[in-house]
Amino acid sequence: LAYRAVHADPAPGTADPAPGTAVLVQRLVDADAAGVLFTAADGAAARLEASWGLGEPVVRGLVTPDTWVPAPGGGLEHRAGDKRTRVDRAPGGTATTAVPLRDRARPCLDEVRVREVLALGEAVAAHLGGPQDVEFAVAAGRVWLLQARPVTAPLPPPGAAPGAAPGAAPGALLVGAAGSRGSAAGPARLVRSAADFPHVQPGDVLVCRETDPAWTPLFGVVAAVVTEVGGVLSHAAIVARERRLPAVLGVPGALGVLRDGQHLVVDGDAGTVRPA
Repeated sequence: LAYRAVHADPAPGTADPAPGTAVLVQRLVDADAAGVLFTAADGAAARLEASWGLGEPVVRGLVTPDTWVPAPGGGLEHRAGDKRTRVDRAPGGTATTAVPLRDRARPCLDEVRVREVLALGEAVAAHLGGPQDVEFAVAAGRVWLLQARPVTAPLPPPGAAPGAAPGAAPGALLVGAAGSRGSAAGPARLVRSAADFPHVQPGDVLVCRETDPAWTPLFGVVAAVVTEVGGVLSHAAIVARERRLPAVLGVPGALGVLRDGQHLVVDGDAGTVRPA
């Protein structure tokens, strides 16, 4: 409802009808790996992010996923993620488990599967008539299309190096993934759970481990977003782009390095966070 209040634009002279609720019944694919693909748009290359198990950790920004971007000449640019947890089917629902150390930086998809997902995205975009935000799963050697919807806000240009190491000095430059364009300055507000919401003031820079869809109202208050984990195609990054909030994702140790109330400058184009 908070999202709709911002984006609903009824035709002049018409009432905006109350939204209905759809019930979707869909097969659960026991994914070996899953993720999100944004197809190419407005001259920007496609971008694919994936992690082990079901796609929830990628969508919710619970891990820093593997990333692939098509490169000029037909190659693929790959950046390894830090995939520390995975979600899988379990009795009565799902379960979150630790990913073995040897697999955290190992690519969760091989080049053949990546190219298959990219081709699927191109076909979906052509069929639906525009750039698409696609969710997919890979199970038993097969790629499954789970969902597609229009891309609602363009991706920032590629950039940003791996994040700064935990324990960096409070005055050091922190680097992550450029999640949403623009630059903003404000006091850091460290939020570890919903219990910290009352402390967030207009113009603060939200600093957190990850966000949850229930945190969406905060995006109407803060000036910028910094997360410790998550990718450019996560929920936090998408909402930040739609709200035109600068965002830097996947900054390891941000909650330990930054101080509550410390004035920061967040550059969502370069993927950097520095003291004001």
